Amino acid sequence: MEIKLFPMATLKKYFGTGYLYEVEEGTTVKDLLDLYDVPIKMIMFIMINKQNENLDYKLNNNDEVVIYPFISGG
Repeated sequence: MEIKLFPMATLKKYFGTGYLYEVEEGTTVKDLLDLYDVPIKMIMFIMINKQNENLDYKLNNNDEVVIYPFISGG
């Protein structure tokens, strides 16, 4: 199945420049992050179809996934 993935800020280095990704049915957000070696501790929150979701959310065909990292500054 296909999802639309929009990693924000520093997370782009893990996923590259594309935004359409093929994933297996039953894939969770955590599975997706593990697949691309994204450290869980970098994730501030995840929006799927404009709803805040957790790592156990099972992805569906055509989901729009936006992943936000922790951001620091001064």
